[in-house]
Amino acid sequence: DAEAVALCPFASNVPFHVQLIPRRPAQRFEDDGPLAAMLLHDVLGRLERALGELPPFNLWVRTAPAGATLFCWRIDLLPRLAQPAGLELGTGVQLNALAPESAAERLRAADP
Repeated sequence: DAEAVALCPFASNVPFHVQLIPRRPAQRFEDDGPLAAMLLHDVLGRLERALGELPPFNLWVRTAPAGATLFCWRIDLLPRLAQPAGLELGTGVQLNALAPESAAERLRAADP
C-alpha cells in the first residue's frame, strides 16, 4: 500500500515468512503510529486464503537498538507450518522447502 511494502525475504527461514517495511524509512516503529496496520490485515487474509486457514504464527517488530543511527524498523511474520526436525535442531541450519518467490506468488494470487 502507500505506507508500507510486504515481501517474502530472500533465504526465508520458513515458508511464507513475510516482512512489512515502511516506504519511508524510520528508526522506530512507535514513532510512526499505526503504520502498516491495513497491510498487515491484508497479508493475514492472503495467508488464510492461500493456505485454507490462518495458521499459528509468530510476529514481532524489529526497531532500532539504542544508539543506532542507520536503521529501518520492520514487522516480521513467521507462520508455524512445520516443526523443526533433526537437521534444524542438530545443526542450527533452517530448511525451507518453499522458495520465497513461490510464496510471494501464491500470496499475490490470493487477492481478496
